[in-house]
Amino acid sequence: MSYHRNKSLRSTLLATAGLLPLTALGAGELPQSISPLPQGYAERARLMELSENPLGTIDQLGRFDALAARDGSMLLAKAYYERGDVRCVELLKDFIARNPASDDVENARLLLADYYFFNHEFGPALLAYKEADIEALSPGDSSKYTYRKAVSMIKCGFYHEAEKPLWRLQKSNGYKAAATFYLGYLDYLDGNFDDAYRKFKESWEMDHAGEAVDAESAPSRRGDMRRRFQYEPTGLEAGYYMTQIEFRRGEYEKVIRNGRSLMQKMPVPELLPEMQRIVGESYYKTGEPEVARSFLESYAETPDITPDPSALYLLGTIEYNDGNYDAAKELFSRVTGENNDLAQSAYLYLGQCAVKSGETDLAAISFKKAYNMNFDPAVSEAALYNYIAATTRGGTVPFASSIPLLEEYVQKFRKSARASEVEEYLAVAYYNEKDYTAALKAINRISNPGAKVLAAKQKILFELGVRELSNGNAAEAEKHLREAQELARFDRKIAAQVDLWLGDALYAQKKYADADKAYESYLKQSEKGDNGALALYNLGYSLYMQDKFNDAMVRFDEALAMKPGLTAALAADARMRKADCLYYTGRLNSASDLYAEIVKSGNQDADYAMMRQAVILGVNGDNAGKARMLGEMLERFPNSKWHATAKLEQAIAYTEDGATDKAKQAFNALVAAYPDAPETRNALLQLALLNNKAGDVNQAIADYQTLIRKWPTSEEAAVASDDLRIIFAREDRLDELVAFLKNIPGAPQLDRDEVEKLTYDAAATAYATGDDASKLQNYVARYPDGRYLAQALRDIAQYQFRDLHNPYEALATISRLVTTRPDSPQVPGALMLKGEILETEYPDRTEEILRTYRDLENRGGSEYAAEAWSGIMRNTRDAAEQLRYARMLKNANGVSADALNQATLYEAMALLSSSDAKQGETLLKELAAEPLTAAGARAAATLGEYYVKKGRNKEAVTLLEKFTDSGTDNYYWLARGYVALCDAYRASGKKALARQYISSLKENYPGTEADIWEMINHRINSWK
Repeated sequence: MSYHRNKSLRSTLLATAGLLPLTALGAGELPQSISPLPQGYAERARLMELSENPLGTIDQLGRFDALAARDGSMLLAKAYYERGDVRCVELLKDFIARNPASDDVENARLLLADYYFFNHEFGPALLAYKEADIEALSPGDSSKYTYRKAVSMIKCGFYHEAEKPLWRLQKSNGYKAAATFYLGYLDYLDGNFDDAYRKFKESWEMDHAGEAVDAESAPSRRGDMRRRFQYEPTGLEAGYYMTQIEFRRGEYEKVIRNGRSLMQKMPVPELLPEMQRIVGESYYKTGEPEVARSFLESYAETPDITPDPSALYLLGTIEYNDGNYDAAKELFSRVTGENNDLAQSAYLYLGQCAVKSGETDLAAISFKKAYNMNFDPAVSEAALYNYIAATTRGGTVPFASSIPLLEEYVQKFRKSARASEVEEYLAVAYYNEKDYTAALKAINRISNPGAKVLAAKQKILFELGVRELSNGNAAEAEKHLREAQELARFDRKIAAQVDLWLGDALYAQKKYADADKAYESYLKQSEKGDNGALALYNLGYSLYMQDKFNDAMVRFDEALAMKPGLTAALAADARMRKADCLYYTGRLNSASDLYAEIVKSGNQDADYAMMRQAVILGVNGDNAGKARMLGEMLERFPNSKWHATAKLEQAIAYTEDGATDKAKQAFNALVAAYPDAPETRNALLQLALLNNKAGDVNQAIADYQTLIRKWPTSEEAAVASDDLRIIFAREDRLDELVAFLKNIPGAPQLDRDEVEKLTYDAAATAYATGDDASKLQNYVARYPDGRYLAQALRDIAQYQFRDLHNPYEALATISRLVTTRPDSPQVPGALMLKGEILETEYPDRTEEILRTYRDLENRGGSEYAAEAWSGIMRNTRDAAEQLRYARMLKNANGVSADALNQATLYEAMALLSSSDAKQGETLLKELAAEPLTAAGARAAATLGEYYVKKGRNKEAVTLLEKFTDSGTDNYYWLARGYVALCDAYRASGKKALARQYISSLKENYPGTEADIWEMINHRINSWK
């Protein structure tokens, strides 16, 4: 039984109804079709249904809810069905539930199943078809619904269950072609392509002979049902599937012929893009790339599809062969997301495109990835060879080493015609690789290295020496540089530089005599070179440290006279040291004149020069002049780090001049202004001596006792204790002194055992000569309040941190030192070590770090001022404070070059966020020119990030490419530089290069810093 009615019957009924004239009816006998009563609406609804007007049916039945529910629910459900309205589903389900014995219940089940079927809801459709008694229908309807049920099975994945009804349908006249098609489709899904092709062909031939399926049974062909989903096979596309199988077989001429015919004569919109692809690829494979291009481009540009990688790959090869390398790169980069042989080949092509475009880094990255995929041995060898060639031309892969791959090539492809060429590349690559430690090990494994390898070894040893010295490892630097000296014959220019850096390494170890020889050797080879003045300056310092002041002065003069000369800062320092040399050789007047010139020039060390000039006055007996000049210096330079020292010298000058009252006044002023400075201890000692000498013994005793109470563990306290012993002994009051000292922890006692001194001396000597700190620890255990406790604890803390790598214990030892011996001269050094430990191991403890360095600033005096300022500068979050301390550090005397660079770095970063950003940028540029230093590496990365942020991408690329090629071993800032370079590339339109760089970073970066990995992963996820 079918719910469909005969259309001619509908027409007859409508015509008959139209022939009944109203005048033939009596009063009260209106026909039901025009009655205003509910029965009239029901009749009109039936007439609307017969006239295929579902909207009218819905309108009539919708006037009376009760009517629709009682008499019209099936009619209303059919109307909603014809409209494609989902409301039919609940109506049909309700009708089936309420009317199980109705003649229309089977129609309702079939109608519900068809709704699901034509809306591609095949699961519910299959359940509904199974509930219907399809076998009881007429033969035609039974075939129709058996077909729809079988299609629903296929769509739900019940392939085996669908075979039986499909085989049965092959005997049905209306469904033989469709059933044969779907049986072929099942073979196609199972990979039985030969059987599938045979059945598709049979279906095709039957279809073209007029044996087509009823159009209403095709899930995607029902014209009055809304299409909700993408294409589903209808049983009418056998030709398309046959062409697909022909493509799989490599029958490309057939694919071209049949595919073009299908697209022209039987276009199926959903299948056209795929047909364009296989026709395009077939044209390519038959040697017609330009024809292939048109089909493949049309395919790739189809909206709402993800192009098959094979099509993109072939388009890429067409563009590559035409010389359109940028277009080819973009296409190949879209294929490399897979992990298969096609992606491997795409990476090889991508590398070749980069070579053609001169992008050696992208080439190296792409070739390395192609080699690592290892699907096709021939592609792997070609990729590895090309990777080696790219690296020798300067290409780099972030944080990846090329040396192992070079060696692997020689071992793995030993019989290759390229093997000997690769061996020649090897020596050059060692140096270009910039992983100098690994490169040196690799070279040392070569039994008979040739000239190229040894020349590379000379460069590598030099670079290692420079790197170790830049990192503060002078002993290791010396070792590498001395080895490099033995290879001087290979490159004389490098040999000269080796001598210069060797001199610096020896100087850093206080091997001054050996440093002299190295500097002299450099000067013999390259005296007038760019670094000649610097070598003379360094040689002067080495002689100066050996107290060879006359020789040092000669070298300082030569350095000052040379062109190109020293930097302004070094030249000023050289003049200052020359003045010191004059002073130490007794030429006081000449020294004074030079100090005066320095003061007049406004040099950054003018405060020191003026203080030294005043000291000379005192040495010459003019203590009044000394005091006066020191007063002028204090007034002129109120922020000088030498302030406390100058006030002390001024007070001493008053003392020497006999101006006792002025001296006392000056000493007291020093004590008041700098209550915690080391100079204050000396001032109190001098006050006590003055009072004792003046006969004011009680005041002297009070001064001595104040000194001991405040700084009981200081050297001055020991002197005060000795002086008090004389005073109290003279007055027969030694018991009072003993009692006084015993009540002050750490104060020097009168009954010290000589054994303690011997014990400490032995422990200190053992530690100084390379032993561990166990003897010092034994001393501390034996003498927990010993006289040398501070010295012992300082060395133990250093040993715990530097040798045992135990920062927790080191901090505990420092805490004990500062607590038990707060006034010892070892405290500033311990505080400096504490700051280093906290910064290195506990960088998040910012407030504690800052407190430590502020404490060092207050208690360390002039000697530790630079270290304290540097620590505050590095850790403060206040940009203004950071800027202030950076400039204080830059203006301090005797600060190392590394510390000055660091101060400049922080000054620049503070300026960068201020209104004077241009000056900050200038300073960063100067630092970035030396990327091997820690400050230079950070400056380069920071400036690169700043350029990217400001949209100055061309400048960013230039700066960051130079930085990442520099060979710095500061991995953190190198990684930051690479990330910024990726951003700059992407912003410049080089998206493929940016993607390859960032993915290479993820594969190769050796660090574990969370922020670096977050930067990398964020870009990888957002740049897909």
